[in-house]
Amino acid sequence: MKGGLRLLRVIIKDQIASKYNDRQIVSDAINFISIGFEFDSKWDGLDKVYQFTNGDVSVDIHTNKNNVQIPHEVLKAGRLAVKVRGTKLSGDGETIEIKATSNPVYYNIIDSELVEAGNAETVAPDVAEQIRQVAEQASVLANETYDKVVEMVQDVEGAIHNANTAANNADVARENIQAQYDDLAGEGRTTETVKGNADKINNKIKQSAFIATSDDTTNIKHNLSYDPLKDDLLVFYQGLLLYEDVNYKNNIDNISVDLLDWCIGNGDVITFKLYKDVK
Repeated sequence: MKGGLRLLRVIIKDQIASKYNDRQIVSDAINFISIGFEFDSKWDGLDKVYQFTNGDVSVDIHTNKNNVQIPHEVLKAGRLAVKVRGTKLSGDGETIEIKATSNPVYYNIIDSELVEAGNAETVAPDVAEQIRQVAEQASVLANETYDKVVEMVQDVEGAIHNANTAANNADVARENIQAQYDDLAGEGRTTETVKGNADKINNKIKQSAFIATSDDTTNIKHNLSYDPLKDDLLVFYQGLLLYEDVNYKNNIDNISVDLLDWCIGNGDVITFKLYKDVK
């Protein structure tokens, strides 16, 4: 026994295989049971394939080593048959010699009710590789999730900044408009002056409404000849003030706006109030 492994021995003379010892094999062992093969000189220089068969399951192991672990796939309750085949190739890759055992050696495998303690600490290479791959995938997923969270936080921070900027701009516009009202219709004005000033105010205020005639409408026309360098344009939906570059953007034609990441349905109304020459 070496390294905690249970070692069986098979002696092969010419093409006859026989068991040197016959130990009890328990099913479901992994990396635990090996067979040591002893060949006579007639097998020298042959490339060996060890075949393990149990019921409908058969596994071939191609190796030049003489000590071979029994594959866990065939370590199930039943009868295990073991055969060996040897080949020799010429320099150009053609097979020039084939030798095989004329008889298999058999081992009875009894069903295990409990896993042996020695087996619990070793894992088959393919299982270990699967665990490694799952761990790598989990690591990649965690990094991608972190990057997405950071990106979402940055988007939210940017949206908050844009909303605050739009709100500040709207406040400045309202202050400018109120200042003009105070100047045009201020205290001490005569009736005629007030009336004239009121006419000036009315000439400076333009309003329009857009009524959607279909669902999923995003392009909204106001036709007010908006000059972004001189005028202030306020946009409302259901009485709520919308913010430029947050809820909508002005188009270069200056007579329409496009809604950002949302739309209105058939019959919905967008209203506009334009204050001329307030900047």
